Amino acid sequence: MRPRKLLWNVFWGNSVLMAVVLGVCVWLILGEFDRFHNDALSEQLRSVAAVLRADVEPRFNDGNTESLATLVERVSSASKDRLRITFIAVDGTVLADSEADPAGMQSHEDRPEVIEALRTGSGESTRYSKTLLRELRYVAVRIGPADAPQGVVRVAMTVSTIGASAQSVRRLVLAIALAALVAALVFALELAQLWSRPITRITAFARRLSEGDLSARVDASGSDEVAVLAQSLNQMRDRLTQQLQVKADFVANASHELRTPLSAIRASIETLLKMDLNADTPSAKRFLEVIARHGARLEAMVEDLLHLSTLESSSARFAPSAIKLRDVIDETQARCTDLMTSKGLCWEVEIASDCETVVANRQLLRLVLDNLVDNAGKFTDHGGHIHVGARRNNGSVDIEVRDDGCGIDKQEQSRVFERFYQVDRARTGPSRGTGLGLSIVRHAVVAMHGTVRLDSTVGKGTHVKVTLPLNASQE
Repeated sequence: MRPRKLLWNVFWGNSVLMAVVLGVCVWLILGEFDRFHNDALSEQLRSVAAVLRADVEPRFNDGNTESLATLVERVSSASKDRLRITFIAVDGTVLADSEADPAGMQSHEDRPEVIEALRTGSGESTRYSKTLLRELRYVAVRIGPADAPQGVVRVAMTVSTIGASAQSVRRLVLAIALAALVAALVFALELAQLWSRPITRITAFARRLSEGDLSARVDASGSDEVAVLAQSLNQMRDRLTQQLQVKADFVANASHELRTPLSAIRASIETLLKMDLNADTPSAKRFLEVIARHGARLEAMVEDLLHLSTLESSSARFAPSAIKLRDVIDETQARCTDLMTSKGLCWEVEIASDCETVVANRQLLRLVLDNLVDNAGKFTDHGGHIHVGARRNNGSVDIEVRDDGCGIDKQEQSRVFERFYQVDRARTGPSRGTGLGLSIVRHAVVAMHGTVRLDSTVGKGTHVKVTLPLNASQE
C-alpha cells in the first residue's frame, strides 16, 4: 500500500467516524431540546389554563357565555403567540372559543384531552384541528372537583408556532455542529498525517532494505505497535548486516583455507611433471605424499562444510530417538583408532548407569563426539589421556570429553566455536585441522536443544561439556 493512499484511507475513515458521531450527538441534542421545549410549552399552556380556571370557576355555571367569550378573546389577543382558548361544558358543548363561533362547532366530548382532563384533572394531545385546518397542541384542565365537574378550559397553540419558537435554537445548534464538523475534518487530517508519517518512514526504510541498502535505520522510539515494528525492522537489519559480515568472513576464510592445499597440490604436480621420476624416486614419493595429505585435507574440509550447510538449513529436521550412548562412543573410538594408536593415547570411558540411554538424534550426537574426540586426539601429546564420560544432571545429561593436551589460551577460548578459527598455529603443528570442527559441534548441540561449554588451561588440557535434555523433541 502506498503511503499517500494510507493517509487518505485513515483521513476518510476518521472523517466518516467523526461525522457519524457528531450527527448522532446533534440528533440527540435536538431531540432532547424538542422534548424539553415541548414540555415547557405544555407546562406554560397548563399554567394559562389554570389561571383561567381560577378566574371563571366561581361563575362558570351562570350561563354567561358572553363574558366567557370576552375573556377568551382578551386573553388570546394579549398573548404573544396567539393562543387558542376554549371553554367546554361537561357535556362537550363549546361555550366560548377564541378562534371560531361556538354555535357552529361540534361537541367536544370525544376529544382526548377533554376526556383525560375530566378523568384526571388535566390532559393534553397534539392533533389536527378540523375547525382551524391545522395541527395544534392542546392542554386542558378540569373546572370543578372530580365528583362534580363543571367543564373544561382548554388552551392550544399551533405546532408551526411551536416550531418557529425553537427555530433559532435549532439554527444555533446546526451552526455549532457545522463548525465542529470542519474542526473535526481538520483534526482528522492532522491525525491521519500523524499516524501515517511513521508508516511512511518504515515503508521507505523497508524499501531501502529490499534494495540491499543496510546503512539505513528507522526511528524506533516509543512503545506502541508501530514502534515495535520499527524495532523489529532495525533488528532484522542488524541481523542481515551481521550475517553479511559473517558471510564475508566465511568466504574469505574458506578461500584462504582452500587455496593453501590447492596451491601445495598444484606446486607438487608441477614439480612432478618436470622431474625424472625414474632417477629421483624418493623425491617423487615425497611430493605424492604432499598431494595425498593436502587432498585428504580438502576432502575433510568439504565434508565439514557439507555438515555445516545441513545443520544451518532451515528445512533440516533431526528426529530424536532412544540411543545407547556407549554404542555411539564405541563407534567414535573405532573411527579414531589410527590416531589413538599412532600417538599411544590412553582411552577412558565412564558412563553413569542412569544415563546409558539418551533421547537424541544419532547423526548429530555422532558429529559432536567425532569432532570433540578428534580435536582431543590431535592436540594431546604422545602417551596422553582422553576421557569420555556421561552423567545425569537433573533433567539433562552431561556428556564430557577431557584431554591432558596443550590447552587453549583464555583469550582464544571465546572464539574457538567460530568457523575456520584456529588456535595459535605454533601449537597446532602438523595436527592442524580445518577449523570447522567446534563450529559443527556448536550447531549440532543447538539443533538438539542443548548447550556446550569449553574450559581449558594451557599445558594442562581441555574439558568440553555438552548438556542435552533427557527427553528432547528436536526437529
